[in-house]
Formats: sequence, structure tokens, C-alpha cells
Amino acid sequence: MALGQLAAGGALNEADVYAVLEPAARSLPGRKPFTDRAIARTIASGLRVGARQPRHLASIREAA
Repeated sequence: MALGQLAAGGALNEADVYAVLEPAARSLPGRKPFTDRAIARTIASGLRVGARQPRHLASIREAA
């Protein structure tokens, strides 16, 4: 959800989020690899949920 929040706040764009998370999802060990559709749906879901509470870098700096 954090990447979705940062994308919604403008710190990242959705293409960058997909570019990082898709290969990571493909490299996860497990009995059965994730399908392309499952990966895309999971990332899209995280972006939607994150958009409900955007995080802006300025607010993160203030909290530090």
C-alpha cells in the first residue's frame, strides 16, 4: 500500500510502480508462479487502496 500512497501523492508514477513490482512478483519462490493477470490485478489493487490515503513526500520529511 505504501507505493500506492506515494504514487497517489505524486512522488512516483504508476509505470514506475509496475516496473519495480512486476519483476519482483515474478521472482517470488513458490509452488506455482503468478500469472501475468494476477500480478497486474494485485498491483492495480494496491494502487487503488493507496489512492485512498495519498502520502506526499513533504509530510514524510516533516515526520522524520
